[in-house]
Amino acid sequence: MRVSLIFCSAFAASVLFGQGGSPISPPGMPNQQPTPYFKKPPKAKDTSHRILIGTVRTPDNKEAQGAIVHLSNQRTGEGRAFTTQSDGKFRFEGLDRETIFYVIAEYKGMKSRTRSLTPFDSRDDPIIDLTLEPVPPASGEQKPDEKKTTDKDKEKKK
Repeated sequence: MRVSLIFCSAFAASVLFGQGGSPISPPGMPNQQPTPYFKKPPKAKDTSHRILIGTVRTPDNKEAQGAIVHLSNQRTGEGRAFTTQSDGKFRFEGLDRETIFYVIAEYKGMKSRTRSLTPFDSRDDPIIDLTLEPVPPASGEQKPDEKKTTDKDKEKKK
């Protein structure tokens, strides 16, 4: 009689207090884990902002370590910069989905083409890879390895 009283009181306590099974569980009933009564709701995803990621590559398709990636807000003109690590990757977080952003990279006298991120791009984490290109000298400028020829030099050759 005493054993059945202990079993009944342990089982009743587990049911009343939500503690699951007890050390003296009835045969065939596994011990249960306690039921959490106050579960934290899942974190809501921030849908008003997104992250831009990408890689900067040299013309020979190698990752550009130390390239500077500029991001500018088309509406406000504000900008941010990121210096790539050894893998050539960059990351800009907290970008407003309703804003147009321009991104460009520069590295050792080379630049990439300007790319844009617009509200029409609906991806949460868009990827924009940038490829560097040699910058042609502006008109009137000479390349460092070129010697400017003058009229006197032309006359000497004749």
